[in-house]
Amino acid sequence: RVEFFGDLLRACDHLKWLQNSMNQKMQILSKYNVSNHYEYKKLQRNNKQMPYEPFPIHIVVIDEVADLFTSTSHKELELVQSARESLLQLSRKARCVGIHLVLATQRPVASALDTNIKANLIGKLCFQMPNYEASKSILDVGDAKLLPLIAGRAIWSSGNENVQLQCPSLTDPKNQWKSLE
Repeated sequence: RVEFFGDLLRACDHLKWLQNSMNQKMQILSKYNVSNHYEYKKLQRNNKQMPYEPFPIHIVVIDEVADLFTSTSHKELELVQSARESLLQLSRKARCVGIHLVLATQRPVASALDTNIKANLIGKLCFQMPNYEASKSILDVGDAKLLPLIAGRAIWSSGNENVQLQCPSLTDPKNQWKSLE
């Protein structure tokens, strides 16, 4: 099932719901003394008398996370702070209960990316950046500025390791033909 939230209030409400769901699942994991949803499902399979508690996998995609963090409207500041707090908690603990975050932005400025949230992400993917500052705001190093001008070329960063890779590049065929003329 796919759900889309185009306004800040509904998105913040859903993040808060996910945070509450994560906390409930964490209590279940603690009750059965397991550390993640994989161990919990294994325990459920091996113990037929155990009550079934579904742990669905959630993949949360936030496109233009910078818009979420840089809202300047006074009435939205409380919502933005709530969303930051929910995302921070989710980035710290959600993977163990099957909630995964994908945060995307085309505005990689330091003020738009919360460093505590960024530090808790398991990996980062960065395409070519126009300058070292933009690259550092995503990867903490300026390597993305040095990427060759090849469509789909990117750097995957996980921990202290940065790996250059080639991603599929999807372009509009109409624009592709125009560039060849």
